[in-house]
Amino acid sequence: MLLSLLRKSISFITQWIKTIMNQITAAYGRVSSQEQNLNQKAAEQQVHLLKKYNPDRIYFDVEKGGVSDREQLCKLLALMRSGHVKTLIAARLDRLTRNDDLYADLKRLLKEHDIKLYLIDLGDVDLNTASGELNLDIRCLLAIHERRELRDRVRRGHRYRRERKAPFGRAAWGFVVENERFVKDTHPLICLLKQRPEPYEHLVNEPDDSSQLMRGISRADIAQEALNLFQELRHPGPVLGALRQKYGIPHKREIAILQDDRERRAEVFSGVYYTEKTRKSVDPTTSKELLLYNAPHSLVEWILNPVLRGHTVYNKYDKAKRELPPEQWDIQYNTHPQQRYLSDEQFEELQAIIKANHRRVGTPGATFYLTSLIHCDCCGHPMVLKYRPAYKYYGCRNTSAHCQNRGCIRTEKLDEAIIRRIVERAVQVAGAPSAARISMLESPEVSALREQIAETELLLQRRPTASLKQAYSDMQKELQEFIRNSQYLAFVSASAEEILMSPYARNVAFWYSLIQQERELLYGMLVRRVMVRDGEVVSVALHS
Repeated sequence: MLLSLLRKSISFITQWIKTIMNQITAAYGRVSSQEQNLNQKAAEQQVHLLKKYNPDRIYFDVEKGGVSDREQLCKLLALMRSGHVKTLIAARLDRLTRNDDLYADLKRLLKEHDIKLYLIDLGDVDLNTASGELNLDIRCLLAIHERRELRDRVRRGHRYRRERKAPFGRAAWGFVVENERFVKDTHPLICLLKQRPEPYEHLVNEPDDSSQLMRGISRADIAQEALNLFQELRHPGPVLGALRQKYGIPHKREIAILQDDRERRAEVFSGVYYTEKTRKSVDPTTSKELLLYNAPHSLVEWILNPVLRGHTVYNKYDKAKRELPPEQWDIQYNTHPQQRYLSDEQFEELQAIIKANHRRVGTPGATFYLTSLIHCDCCGHPMVLKYRPAYKYYGCRNTSAHCQNRGCIRTEKLDEAIIRRIVERAVQVAGAPSAARISMLESPEVSALREQIAETELLLQRRPTASLKQAYSDMQKELQEFIRNSQYLAFVSASAEEILMSPYARNVAFWYSLIQQERELLYGMLVRRVMVRDGEVVSVALHS
């Protein structure tokens, strides 16, 4: 009995000694993104201050004080719970928390594990006395009160600017704010070597504000170029690639950090535990606004921004800074109509492209205008696009699991069934008593050319001369060239019902003459779902 008790005592003492030996002095620092924007060296200065007290580890976050799930703070709290921290150092209490729940948890850990707290602006904090705990409680209340007051000031500022329809926050790319309104950023930004004037040697003596030097390309020029490229290339990745190649801009991950900056950062942040977000905030090379967007999805978000159409947006994010759905935004229309990049018609075209891009699922890299429209009639899931050297086809993604629909269907067969259903529906709409007649939903040039072709075809039936045949052939080629060069028909601004009322919707040959881009747009507007089973089309559902 005595021997057993002695062994337990020795084990307890050994564990206690190990714990004491493993205890460290930890320091914690934090800046908010707003503080970092006001002072790019705020984080560096705080780390330098903490290092004067020789802590074993420094944890650092770039986050608001009211946020409790900060990455490095959570790691610090976990270390405190394990009993491996003997002293905690911070510049001020509000660097640790401005959240009353987090403060209560932090104070409990300090008491339970007998951790010393040292605040640089206050000194040692003794939580074992009533006065020391009261002093810390009061400071926490003041920090929370300051946070609430700041939130109220921001809300009042939002309301004030909302009433005046003034922009709030940073302007969208391609814009600057002047006199509380968005205007295009036409300040010269970059100049291409091939565009330099000849002779250019004399420009070395020109002052910086010389009109000879201020003839570069502005952000407004590049923004408009990006929109034009998106209409042509239809995907954000190739757009950014084309702009980077033209302007000689490396990808963000390819930007080399200057050696002196790297050495300075290694010296300042040596032994500091910080997040990737912290690194970007304290590194001016990566945090500075670049000439172009870095990621394709950022370019898409920019295109969808109502500011580009002359509107101003409020309440775009919730309290957690998550973007709300567009239908919940508070949009003030036509606040800067003379400074917009996109008309409503152009935006509808780009929106249709983006919507078609979002539908793409299936084989990586395999994109097609039918994707997301074709569904398995057995399990109901979208079918995936597959390839063979000579053709494309769709198959159910669940055939290897539980679905019994193992038959595949070629895209030509799908097109045939879809066009047949559209033509049938167009004939029904045309025969309805309430159906309004519209002559054409194409551009006037294409409409006039089609009429000429129809008249020439009638003449050829009566008098098939060589000159008429040549003219008919030339007009056919011209029509195909019109269709090939145009982004879309004027169907883009029409509803599904208006499209079906067009006389061309009842012409099977018209649908087969469409190029893939036009067919992708029209199928997206007309076709809701195509059900396939055992390699056959079961049904084609159209939008009502």
